[in-house]
Amino acid sequence: MKPDDLPLADAKFDPTSLPGVGPKFAAISGGESNGAWAPRASLTQLPELEPLRKNPRALVTKLGIGIHAATGDKIVFFNPRVLKPEEVAQIDKSGAVERVFEPLLGGAPAEPSPAPAAPSAAAAPSTPVPPASGDAVAARVTAAKPKQPAQAQVPGGGSILNGLLARPK
Repeated sequence: MKPDDLPLADAKFDPTSLPGVGPKFAAISGGESNGAWAPRASLTQLPELEPLRKNPRALVTKLGIGIHAATGDKIVFFNPRVLKPEEVAQIDKSGAVERVFEPLLGGAPAEPSPAPAAPSAAAAPSTPVPPASGDAVAARVTAAKPKQPAQAQVPGGGSILNGLLARPK
């Protein structure tokens, strides 16, 4: 579905201003969250989401959020700069939507994803590898999230610098 196919009743509508779900949309757009899911019924029945029902195009055009109609009557909102639509479809196909994405409307957050495996020396870093399952995609998303400076990996772990600075006695 193209963004122009989605309704936009109010061009000034800001999805991040919605109580309860606005901060989650801002987190998805900013890359702090890989996405969220919600039951289709709740999106159509809750009165506080009426502005969103009238203006879903604002999610795509203003925030850059992708929308995926998942199986099991769920809607997934995701950041296409973090996950490609094909990867979201793979997560949906594997039945891992509720494990990979957090619920949009309250509830417990998604389970933490396992850490990705270290790449082998023989693997070319520029060769994209399609995900084998929703768990593999979840691991890639977790690894792609920005880290605090104390958590960031240091190439070489400082061993090169320590070797240069070590003085023989």
